Amino acid sequence: MRSLTLAILPATAFLIANCTTAPNAPSPQSDLGWLLGCWATPTGTVEEWIVWDEERLMGEGRSPRRDGTTFNEFLTITSTANGYVYTAEPEGMGSTDFHESDRDTLQITFLNADHDYPQRIQYMRDGDQLTATISLADGSRPASWAFSRCPSEN
Repeated sequence: MRSLTLAILPATAFLIANCTTAPNAPSPQSDLGWLLGCWATPTGTVEEWIVWDEERLMGEGRSPRRDGTTFNEFLTITSTANGYVYTAEPEGMGSTDFHESDRDTLQITFLNADHDYPQRIQYMRDGDQLTATISLADGSRPASWAFSRCPSEN
């Protein structure tokens, strides 16, 4: 019995140490709550963000195309021990991860310098306005969208 106890103790200590020393991941609901809801541009582009669970926000983007169809994109922001990861999954394409590079109270920037375009995605909130900007990693070739709350949320 003593040898069984001695064999179990190190394994138990290892499990307890790994459970109690895991780093705390940030909380998207509290850190990024300013992004939640439905946002629309005057030209009809819409992004909607909801709390999916304790670790993720889920979003969907829809933009009208010139040919009358709609471009759809599924988005997630996932909390990790190293910050947030933004995953974009445009329709008909694979998913791409962008890692948090900068964040403050009402702004977050994500980078993936290995992606062709965009390499940088930034969201900034100013009052009832949300601006989304994509660009190359150095900020060149920017494209921005100025969002307001969807009419149903005013």
